Amino acid sequence: MTSATSERMVDTRLWFDDGDIVLQVRAQIGTLSPPDWTKPYQAENHAYKVHRFMLSRESEFFKTMFSLPRAINGEPMTGDGTAAHPAVVPQVTAEVFSSLLNAIYCR
Repeated sequence: MTSATSERMVDTRLWFDDGDIVLQVRAQIGTLSPPDWTKPYQAENHAYKVHRFMLSRESEFFKTMFSLPRAINGEPMTGDGTAAHPAVVPQVTAEVFSSLLNAIYCR
């Protein structure tokens, strides 16, 4: 089930209250690979609140992503993984990312 939250679509099956990171997919809809990143996003704007340890355990990409600094001089970077500033997972559609998360969470 999805719901709209501040223009962001949230899959309630993949929004865990005890999750510790909010991820947002950004993909240009209707483009072929490689996408033209010079054009504005036609972002699907889907967000997921999940657990870092689950993604880190199953994916080297996320393990590396989560090991990178989240702040510069004590100030959070854009996309720090909070609901206000989700960490962006680029070049993936919501359908594909939801499928990945469903596999990780065995749903």
